[in-house]
Amino acid sequence: MQGSGLSICRQNTMLQDVKNEIQKREERKKQNPLSSKHLEDLEAEKKQNDNETKGTLAAISAGSIIPVATTPISLGAISSVTAMQKKLNPKDIELLNNAGDEIINSVTNLGKKGVQIKDPGVVMNLSGTPDKVMEIFDPVYAASKGKNAFFTPKGVSRFAPNSVVINREKFAAGQFHELGHAFNYNNSAVWKKIQGLRTPCMALASGLAIFAAGTKNQEPKEGEELKKSQKATNFVRKHSGALAFLAMTPVLAEEGMASHRGCKWVKQLLPENLANHVKKTNGAAYISYVAAAAGLAIAAQAATKIKDHFVEKKNEDAEKPKK
Repeated sequence: MQGSGLSICRQNTMLQDVKNEIQKREERKKQNPLSSKHLEDLEAEKKQNDNETKGTLAAISAGSIIPVATTPISLGAISSVTAMQKKLNPKDIELLNNAGDEIINSVTNLGKKGVQIKDPGVVMNLSGTPDKVMEIFDPVYAASKGKNAFFTPKGVSRFAPNSVVINREKFAAGQFHELGHAFNYNNSAVWKKIQGLRTPCMALASGLAIFAAGTKNQEPKEGEELKKSQKATNFVRKHSGALAFLAMTPVLAEEGMASHRGCKWVKQLLPENLANHVKKTNGAAYISYVAAAAGLAIAAQAATKIKDHFVEKKNEDAEKPKK
């Protein structure tokens, strides 16, 4: 009986201790600013911020994937060009190459400027990367296969400055567009400057998608107006797609001018059927540049829309009555 009395006494003591602890917790809640209500609010805010972060990541992903999605259009244009080259016979290829030499040596001053046509030679793919991927990311490899050609004003790899790199047996019709680039670079200060804007323009067009993903529309504080920087942010986000395409217009313009010069030369030097062949080749290749510009524009606009969707959801969650 004595043991039972001690047990009851202990139980009463423990019960009192629990009551005291509960009372102390209630007092701490009243004194501590991070009360359970505040903790709930912080948790809700964290969830809303997490949603916005997800929106940023989703927008960046869209901005990265969409330009890649336009790759089939570019590849389709390249395939079209390749198919056209297969229709040429050896005599046609000889006439095209002779015209290219004549443009350098007599029709223009490109020869005196040091412009040369260089064959890329045999380039082996030893990386294990699929050939189709190599053709997209390695211009020298693509040129060796007759899938591409390029003008390098400052030299690249083993090629000297002012070189047109092309496999003239497999892609003879492509040399005139590249000679147009060479003429732009060597004979026009304006077009040379525009040609030099290629990398900055492409970086700007690509960066607009990232900018849209990393920002959100600015709202003025109560009783205040938006600052100039905030207005600029809203303007860029609203017109991100158009601005991305606009950023690519110098590239499109210079590419167009190179093709125009090439077509003008072959019209003077080649039979009509071959001159038209060059014109079609240049047109098909130009589609790939337009597709790239359109892809960057769509990516920027999509990134803006996706980010706005998540921000709107966050704002809606914040306005919901708290339980």
